[in-house]
Amino acid sequence: NMSLQASHSPLRLLLTVTAVISVAEAAIMLLLNFVFPHFSGLTSVAVDTALLVILVSPALYFLLFLPITKEIRERTESERALREHRENLEKLIETRTKELAESNQHLQGELAERRRAEEQIARNYHIQRVISSILQTSLKQIPLKEVLEFSLDAVLSVPFFSMLNKGSIFLVEES
Repeated sequence: NMSLQASHSPLRLLLTVTAVISVAEAAIMLLLNFVFPHFSGLTSVAVDTALLVILVSPALYFLLFLPITKEIRERTESERALREHRENLEKLIETRTKELAESNQHLQGELAERRRAEEQIARNYHIQRVISSILQTSLKQIPLKEVLEFSLDAVLSVPFFSMLNKGSIFLVEES
């Protein structure tokens, strides 16, 4: 494409047109002077113009019009292909962005679910630890008051139970 652009630079086009017209005009002038010397001024100008158009038109057509038309066609095709490629890239980016957003949303959901599960596991661990320590203490031969105080301290040591630093345990006898 670069060679086409260089071969159709404005200076080269000007030189080509000038050369074609100059050569054609020189040939016509020679033809008119040697073959038709009897033509008058106005007839000579009319014949000169007609022959110039007849000789220059095909040369300009093959040397300028066809190459420029080809370059325009190639450039138009390149622009169309580039536009289609850009549109495809935009669609691909849009699709990937949507997929990434959906994946991110899914991962956020999984992360929240995992956090809830970890919190539940931590709560269950603390509760089981407290129950285990209360059961171990209840098996010891110590006064009931100490067992109850230890049990209250153990229950209040669970992070989500410790809203207040006091509590009570009521013992009720069945009657």
